[in-house]
Amino acid sequence: MKITASLVLAAFAAAVLVTFTGCGVTITSSSLTGADGKVAYTGPIVDGQEISACGGHIEGTGAENSDVVLTPASEPPPKAGEMKECCAPTAIIGGVGGAVLVTAAGFALAPHKKFSYDISTVTEDTRITIRGVSFILRVGRCPSCPEGEGEPPVEYADVPDLSGMNLTQLIAVFTPSCLVLGTPVYAASATVPAGIVIGWTPTGHVPCGTRIVVTLSSGPPSSSDVAVPDLSGLNWSQSDVRLRAVGLVVGNITTVASSTVPIGIVADWSHRGGAVAPGTSIDLIVSTGPAASEGEGEPQTGVVPNLGGLTQSQATAVIGGTCLVVGSVTTATSSTVLAGYVIDWSPKGEVPCGTRVNLVISTGPANVTVPNLTGDNLSQAQAELAAVGLVTGTVTTESSANVPVGVIIRWSPTGAVAPGTMVNLVFSTGPGLVPVPDLTGKTEAEAELALLAVGLSKGVVVNDHSPTVPAGIVVSWNPTGSVAPGTMVNLVISTGPGTSVPLSVKITSPASGRVFHIGEVVEVSISFTGDSSKAPFKLIMGWAGKKLTTKAEFERMVAEKSVPTQVVQNAQPDRTYTFNVTVTMPGTAVFNAYVEQVDGAYSTDDVPYSVAQPVK
Repeated sequence: MKITASLVLAAFAAAVLVTFTGCGVTITSSSLTGADGKVAYTGPIVDGQEISACGGHIEGTGAENSDVVLTPASEPPPKAGEMKECCAPTAIIGGVGGAVLVTAAGFALAPHKKFSYDISTVTEDTRITIRGVSFILRVGRCPSCPEGEGEPPVEYADVPDLSGMNLTQLIAVFTPSCLVLGTPVYAASATVPAGIVIGWTPTGHVPCGTRIVVTLSSGPPSSSDVAVPDLSGLNWSQSDVRLRAVGLVVGNITTVASSTVPIGIVADWSHRGGAVAPGTSIDLIVSTGPAASEGEGEPQTGVVPNLGGLTQSQATAVIGGTCLVVGSVTTATSSTVLAGYVIDWSPKGEVPCGTRVNLVISTGPANVTVPNLTGDNLSQAQAELAAVGLVTGTVTTESSANVPVGVIIRWSPTGAVAPGTMVNLVFSTGPGLVPVPDLTGKTEAEAELALLAVGLSKGVVVNDHSPTVPAGIVVSWNPTGSVAPGTMVNLVISTGPGTSVPLSVKITSPASGRVFHIGEVVEVSISFTGDSSKAPFKLIMGWAGKKLTTKAEFERMVAEKSVPTQVVQNAQPDRTYTFNVTVTMPGTAVFNAYVEQVDGAYSTDDVPYSVAQPVK
């Protein structure tokens, strides 16, 4: 007989059992094609699925997305007494990792991988590819074979005492064993030297192919390390509380059969007896109760474990350690259970083996609607957001011609959001600044219209001569640049070139050379001419012992107040200003006059006089 079979086992979630019932071709999912003498199958393998093929079954535990590919090639004719029709070779293969080429002469495997096998009949060039985590692959005789020629029982082995060993010694111990040395973990220890075993898990009598995880010492703990607490007698949730109390967290959760540890109780944990850095993940191994006795088959009932406080993946792993299977997974909102964690499960209690346990997983709190904040100021918006469980995010401002100062313009996000979402707010600073338009070349009426068009108004209007701007046209305006809406803009309107009047000051009385007497009151009259466009003018009158002709001399006379002076601010041209001066000292003196226009130009005049000596 000639058989060609291709089996693909994908997405191991827990224990997988695939049973071959004969040489026919039947399948309940995916695809299977074949005829007598030829069978081919490709597709996912799920718990309890039956595939009708030629002999044997596969069972094992693997990680999600792991797979197994078994491809027997052409077989030689069976030898009498060694192989019956529809029966396959017998082989037990356990362990992890790469490709294994099995031939009549032996087998080869990748470094650091371990397999044990018993092949009574092997086909040349038979290739078995194994990828994933630890599992047992058993190819046995089909149920239709004569009694006594069925599949071999599962083999067990005792986990040896590993105390005091280093990594080299561990490899030497596990090389001939059917158990698998897992990747070591490290923990600090004040008593165990670096590189030496602190602890290991699991212990006792376990199936061949079981992965043994060893904790090695990393040396003395640092001052920040925390001791891994004793989790004996605790369930998963109690262990979580105890680990968090010292700054550690629960890592992966796996299961193991135990005749000494009750179902749901932690049988062992990683880094046991050591000290680790805060925040380290501690892996737990949870008991699924006693294993079935050899030859007694699977247990008939199982107890649904407590799944409260577990994530979906953790709950799946815990269920996988029992004789139960994961059923439907639905989601629901919850204000008390974090997203991704189990809210509820069914059924509960003791149920028949193979029962599907349905899970309800939290998606977190239900969404809330962001309130309408129209018309709110900052404090009102914050209160409304807090009332529905939302948080004020960034607060910014911008100008608005329509929204009053301090009132909200917009917010984001809107609609339905998760509780605790930050909502960003934008508030109004009122209307923005308005650029003053260019009024060059406009009449007064045109300038006013241009200002009104951008929300400004006409202010004070004055007229002035301009040699370059025609009469009636804007010469200048103030302010310029950008201003607040409603600002008044002052205008200077040209009156045309005008007549230029030179600046000139004149002391019109008294006449030059007069003689006065001590105590006499003298009336001094001064007038000046000038261009009114150069206003304002400053007029200074004073008398001194000499003629003053420079601006600096007049400013010093005013500052020192050494002689009586008179100063007129905003003096007007073409007017006469009269000052009364009382003569007090005999001798020769000078009346001095000074006028200055806005651009700094000035003019001076003087009249000398004398005061007679008193008669004795």
